[in-house]
Amino acid sequence: CIAGELSDIHLRVRITPASAARAGVVLRASDGNGTAMTIDVEKQRLEIGRVRRSNFTGWGYASSVDIGLIGGLKTFDVCRCRIERGRSYTLRCFARDEHVEIYLDDRWVFSSVMECAPKRGDIELLVERGEAYFEDIRLATIEPLE
Repeated sequence: CIAGELSDIHLRVRITPASAARAGVVLRASDGNGTAMTIDVEKQRLEIGRVRRSNFTGWGYASSVDIGLIGGLKTFDVCRCRIERGRSYTLRCFARDEHVEIYLDDRWVFSSVMECAPKRGDIELLVERGEAYFEDIRLATIEPLE
């Protein structure tokens, strides 16, 4: 956990997926739920989606069972892009309420609405199957909307 109990934020982090299959950040992790932004080397894409934490396997994207539990709402977005091992990527995110806007290397990738995801929580780093480096982590809170 790199920061606790945050709501509206601007986050910037440089991620280098050395040998990891996937690396990223979980936003607003609370009660085993959160929103993850990940760079997936194996699938060659940037991902954002609802995640759940298992005591056995760690963080994982919401399954079809989870989708049914939340009424069929959108839980996952992807953007295909070339991802290279050993190269650093700057991931930037603006999160306000359920709205999340993602940039990769200072280029807008997409905006997403993460309905039913926690609105407050911790910020955690995520690495799947391998090693990744996280540098230059910058985090700023944004005034909440009233």
